[in-house]
Amino acid sequence: MRHPLIHARRLPGSARGALLGAALLLAVALVTALGATTTPTAQADAGVPAVTTLPVCQTHLASRHIYDCAGLLTTEEVSALEAKAQAAQRAGAPVVVFLQAKDASYDQTLQDAADLMARWDVESQPGAKDGLVILLNLKPGDLRHGQVALYAGATLLAGALPQDELSRIYQDVMLPRLAAGQTAAGIGAGLDAAATDLRAGHPVTPPPAGQGVARAIGTIPLNIAAALLLLASLALGLTAWRRSQQRPAQALAPTAPPSQMLAPAVAGALVTGSVGGAQMQATILDFARRGLLALEPVSPRQAQIRLLSDGRGLTGYERVLWQVLAAQAAPEGIIPAERMYHVTTSWQPAMDALRDELLGRGWFDGERGRKRAPLIVVMVISLALAVVGVILGALAQQPWPFIAAGVSLIAGCVALGFMLAIPALTPLGDEMAQGARNYFAGLRANLPGANIGDALPWLVGAGLASAFAQRLRAASAQSATDFVAIYPIWLLAASSMTPPAAATSSVVATGAAVGGGGAGGAF
Repeated sequence: MRHPLIHARRLPGSARGALLGAALLLAVALVTALGATTTPTAQADAGVPAVTTLPVCQTHLASRHIYDCAGLLTTEEVSALEAKAQAAQRAGAPVVVFLQAKDASYDQTLQDAADLMARWDVESQPGAKDGLVILLNLKPGDLRHGQVALYAGATLLAGALPQDELSRIYQDVMLPRLAAGQTAAGIGAGLDAAATDLRAGHPVTPPPAGQGVARAIGTIPLNIAAALLLLASLALGLTAWRRSQQRPAQALAPTAPPSQMLAPAVAGALVTGSVGGAQMQATILDFARRGLLALEPVSPRQAQIRLLSDGRGLTGYERVLWQVLAAQAAPEGIIPAERMYHVTTSWQPAMDALRDELLGRGWFDGERGRKRAPLIVVMVISLALAVVGVILGALAQQPWPFIAAGVSLIAGCVALGFMLAIPALTPLGDEMAQGARNYFAGLRANLPGANIGDALPWLVGAGLASAFAQRLRAASAQSATDFVAIYPIWLLAASSMTPPAAATSSVVATGAAVGGGGAGGAF
């Protein structure tokens, strides 16, 4: 039997010609296909993407820096960019430029650049972290536009290519060319700028306007002013403190309440050095002690006031407070629980009348405001100097202005402390208050004869009722005849007089921290 090939040699001439033609066509097709998969075609020059082999885009070659996986660049453009990338690498940073057709956001592009740097170990040696990746995600169908990210290693970020310089290269150098469709020119300009920074350091940002003036003022002059302010605060404050210590020393007085000489509100104002709601509450309790009104429970949590008198004979702040009570009472003389808080919101005129009375007697110091004025001025100046110090410190970029700001704040705090130490009482008022202080000291020490049963109005006026709450409850439970038995009812009345809490709202602020080692954006 003959071999088929041997038999083929004996085909007719026409058949042999057909076979030879088919073989020639097959060879031409293979050569054409091979050329299309290895080199960019002339179509790239016309804007048609060339085809790049997949292994080249997946493998990092030490001798190659430009990876046009989108097939956008011409052979001449790739060669020119290779030369620029090599120059940047000789300047000190291994460089990879990677182009691919991918519809992605800037964040995705930045992450792609970081992943590529990690995957290909773009650095001069392990752990150097001195590589630079420029990655372009080009829009499929519109390869002249997309997203670009410049990603630098940590060493470059801390040195020649910090975050602000990467942003400048993208915004000022690359973006105008990339947006105009000049892709190769934009990449080349970015490589040139990076190489320049690597050789000579990135362009130094000019100092802020006025930095020289800020440094001149914020170093010595501002610190001298702050030091002088602190000395003035100490001098003024110590003077005020010494005067505040000039109080008459008296031995412990008898424990009988000072009802013969001081009303509960007056005693409370002298002991605390101020006039407030506590003194008004003490006066209402004193009205109850004197039989002018009654406190009546109406529920486990509320109480009402029943007026038992017309208030004739009352004078001064007591008369003003009685008028407040009468204005809130119904015709039958009852202030219901639901209107009790109106008493609290209306008794400011009575507090003013009590303060005027204490000033008129010479017990409250009418010059306290004048004495505090220098320290208030020091506080205002210290706050102003602190603000100026912070501003000058930010401009000068030096610590000295911030030190002056800190000293100024210390001076302000010293002035505030000494200002609060200036007493509200005159020496005469302090002398009058000493009897009440001794009385309360005797109650605390539980001296023989100390009767807490009559002390409730004075304790409330001095803001001490909570400190004696346990003893007041025990005394009210043991005695149904003493005035102290009213204590549980008073707690209900005080609760009823508390104004309703104002509605409040809160705002929860949320935020996100951003970071990274790159810059870029759309083009």
